[in-house]
This record gives sequence, C-alpha cells and structure tokens, in this order.
Amino acid sequence: MSEIATSTAPNNGLDRPTRYALIALALLQALALYALARISDTGFDLRWLYGGCAVAGLLPLLFYLGCNRLYDGRNLVAAALLGPLLFGLGWHLGWLYGPASAGSNPPDDFIFSFALSMGLAVFVLASYLRAWSAHGRPVFRYPELLLYTHEQLFVMVLVVVFSGIAWALLVLRAALFDAIGIRLFSWLFQQPLFLWLGHGLIAGIALAVIRSQPRLIDTLSGMTRALLRVLLVPVAAAILLFVLALPWVGLQPIWATGQAASLMMALSLVLLGLFAVAFLPEPKDSGYPWPLRALIWLTVVLLPINVALAGWALGLRIDQHGLSVDRLWAGISLLLIAAYALGYAVVILCSPAKASARLQRLNVVLGLVVAGTLILVNTPMGDLRALSAHDQARRLLESRTAPERFDYAYLRHELGPYGMAELKRLRDSDFAAEHPLAAQRIAGVLKNSTAAAPGPALDAHDPEAVAAAFDIVPNDVRVPAQVVKLAVQARPRCLRSPEHCRLVRAAHPQMTFWWVISRSGGNNRYGTAFAEVDGRWQRIGSVVSRGCRDEGASQDNDPTAPHALSGPFVAFSDEQCVYVIDPSANFLTQIVALR
Repeated sequence: MSEIATSTAPNNGLDRPTRYALIALALLQALALYALARISDTGFDLRWLYGGCAVAGLLPLLFYLGCNRLYDGRNLVAAALLGPLLFGLGWHLGWLYGPASAGSNPPDDFIFSFALSMGLAVFVLASYLRAWSAHGRPVFRYPELLLYTHEQLFVMVLVVVFSGIAWALLVLRAALFDAIGIRLFSWLFQQPLFLWLGHGLIAGIALAVIRSQPRLIDTLSGMTRALLRVLLVPVAAAILLFVLALPWVGLQPIWATGQAASLMMALSLVLLGLFAVAFLPEPKDSGYPWPLRALIWLTVVLLPINVALAGWALGLRIDQHGLSVDRLWAGISLLLIAAYALGYAVVILCSPAKASARLQRLNVVLGLVVAGTLILVNTPMGDLRALSAHDQARRLLESRTAPERFDYAYLRHELGPYGMAELKRLRDSDFAAEHPLAAQRIAGVLKNSTAAAPGPALDAHDPEAVAAAFDIVPNDVRVPAQVVKLAVQARPRCLRSPEHCRLVRAAHPQMTFWWVISRSGGNNRYGTAFAEVDGRWQRIGSVVSRGCRDEGASQDNDPTAPHALSGPFVAFSDEQCVYVIDPSANFLTQIVALR
C-alpha cells in the first residue's frame, strides 16, 4: 500500500457547503426529472425532451462522484464542457425516436444503451475531475485514479443500499398508520412529486454522509483489493493453461461452442481487470512470491493470443451474417480489450524493469480512450445503427445474402430511421425491380407499425412466395401447398419473419412428415409436425428436439434431410439434433376412429 499512500492526494471528506450543495443538487435533479416526465406525454419535441433528460440525468452524476469542493472553478469548466455535449447526444437520441424515424418504431434498448454507455463514460470522467481538483492542475496518477474509482463504486452501492432501507422503513411506517386509520402516508406514496423528491432527498443525504467517511471507503477498497488479489492467481493460471492447450486440442472445439468470441473476451476482460486492480499498483508489495508474480506477468504477455482468437471468431460471424448493433458493440469492446492487452504485452516485453510505472501511465491514457469511445458511439458520426443498416443493405445488394433469407424486419424495427432509410432506398432501387420477392417483403415490412404485433411481410394466399421465403430442408424438394398453408396457420409469426422459420421434410418407413421449426431455437427446439392422412395433409402434433450437439449449427441451411432412427419410436436425426414426433390427442383419437 505504500505506493498508493504516497502518491494519492489527502482525502478528508467533504466540507459542509459541499455536502449541502450535493443534497440541493439531488433535489433539483429530482424536480427536473419530474417536470420532464410530466411533459413527456404532451407531444413535446422529443429532441428537446431527451436532450434535457440527458443533462438532468447524467450531468449531476459527474458532481455526485467527482466534486471535491463547492467553490472550485473546475466544476464550472466541467459543466460547461459536458453539459452541451450531453444535450447534443440526447438531442440525437430524440431524433431517433422523433419525426425523423418516419414511422419506425425504435426499441427501448436505444435508451438503455445510451444510459448505460454514457453513465459509464461519466463515471470514468468523474475520477479525472477529482484528480484535477485535488492537484489544482491536470495531473493524473494511476494509483489515485484507481482509489477514486473504488470510492465512486462503493459510494453508488452504499447509496442504493441506504435508499432501499430508507424506503422500506417509510413503507413500514405507512402500513403502521394505515392500521389505525390514518391514510396520509399511503396517500403520499401515490403522489409522483413526493416519490421523486423523496428519492432525491434520501439519495442526496446518503451521498453527503458516505462521501464524508473517507476512512470507511479506504477500508472497503483495501479489502476488495485483497480479495481480488486472491482471485488473480487462479484466473491467470486458467488462461495460461487454456493458451498452452490450444496446440494440442486445436481451434475446432472452440468454434463448436458458437460462443467463442464472447467466452474469450470475458476471460480477457476478467484478467485485465484483476491485473489492473489487484496487481499493477503494487506488484512488488502484493504479497505474491516471485513464481506467482512471474506466472501473472507471463499470462498478461500471452493474453493477445486470446484476444486474437476472439477477434477471429467475431470476424467469422460478421463475414457470415454481416454487421449488427450487437456485433459492433462486441467489436468495440474487443478493440478496447486489445488496446489494453497489446499495450501491456509490449510494455512488459520492451521494458520489464520499468513495466509497472509505464503500465500505470498507459492506463491513465486508455481510461480517457474508453470514455471517448463511449461518447463517440452515441454521436451521429459513430452511431452503430447507421453502420449496421448500411452494411446489411450492402450485403443484400451484393448478393452476399439471398433475398429470401434477408432479415428485413431487423432494418425496420431495430435500426430506427437508418433502417427505414435503407429499406426505402432498396424499395426504390433496381434491385427491387429485379427481385419481386424482395420487393414484396420490403413492402410488407414497411407496412408494419410495431415490432410487437407487426403485419405480415408476405401474402398468405401465395404459397409459392411463402415457401420461397422459408428455409427448406432438404433444399431440393418442393413443399406441398397444403403444408405451406398449415405451417402459416400454426406459426403466423413466420409470415412476419419467414427468414427465422425452417420447413423440414423427414421420411419414415410408414409415412412422410413435414414440420416447421425455428432456425435458431437453441438446444431445446420445438415445432409443429404435419403428415398426410387419407390423402390430405394435416397437423398431427409437435416435433421436439431431444438434444443438439452444436447450438450454432442450426443457423445455416442443411441440404441433408433428417433420417429416421431405428427403434420402437418415430424419431429422426440430422447429425446435429435428434427430433421426436409427439402426436396430439386429437390426432390419436382420429386414428382410432379410422381403424
């Protein structure tokens, strides 16, 4: 702890004016959010509304966590820089939901991703504001930034815990008075203004009290580092063994999981986090003997291999299915992880004697890079929805995705006005004239008002168009028109998103079956089965998977039909999954009546 103690500015808590100012700010924030909530149902311009919400919701967070003294001009500088930026980003978010969407129905995760990413960016910047205020000039040292980050995290957790306890006591008090016929407190709990102000006052008081107890925060921080220091060794050993085992087992088992990129990114992120928190500030005083320190250094040096494999796995998915918002977020996360992993490896290899000090300076820079990246992706220049919409449309125009397999609903309902613009461009292009099925699908999707209950993308009375849009297994057979009609009746959703549905033909010694099932149903897939009885196709029950080898294998069309398994049952296998026909009670009753 010596290095941290000597390099960190003294923390004596908050003075009285600052404590009162934070409580007042919490009340003002609650009033502002209450007023914005009241006008949200009045048809107010969403750009102004979301801009105001971004400022009122996120700017106070910077001062809750990063303000050292009330009378500090740096607070005004930070507000002058961050306030307009937050308003502009909120304005863009309102544009995504407002008239610019042109009939689109953006999902709620637009707001969630904005709040999460910008909240994290403000959280990171608050540490730098505290260091700037503590030194009186922009001097940022990694040990003190780490302590500030710990303090901010514990402050947020303790405020939430205190607020929960306080509200529980208020509810208990209201119930107590209800028991004797006094309904005042129950009535107050039904008033939105009371709830907003109550949240603001309770959280403000908790914040002021907790931030005035620096010794408590220091104790919690030291305990956390000690616990994480214990976890670092087994995590490093596991990753090192994983890398060393790759030459023996190969890469195929990794790709077979279907989750290779996310698994390796999670491993890398955990190691980097533990290394930066538990080891990097004081490697010589960490309590590890030199063999364990050498193990940790070696694992960090080899970590770029893990990151490269994760990038390869993610690249395969992007090449196969194109860019989506989720894959772009994964790519951004991977680039940030790679910046840390490569930076750490290069510094350790090039200057091992001064590695700790240089890695600390690298972390200071990369912290700002992380905050800047999170801000950039919420601007019009870096909007991931725009990149995804353009890439998906380009893949369709370049025939990298077949028109009958293209997910038009994703553009319509998941990418806001960017997706709508690409759909309209496709509708008016020569591509639509050359591909009638695509034109029909685009027209159907554009008519859908909501993603929750969209209208059909295909005409149910055109079995050929419907069958052409399904994934057919095997891909060289013709689907009977009656089967198409029954499949649409059993799964109306397939009319809206036929690219997600698969029609499968399976031949059994006694009869031939068709079933309709989701293309990406995981390892527990469920569908509807049909069979020809007395010359007429009808629904006979369901088909249920009894285990699959590889969840990701179901994403692509398999030209091979499932083959019947021998035994006293009606079951099939397509070398990936086992399917069992489960007849319905009505069908069994019909069979008994016929016999």
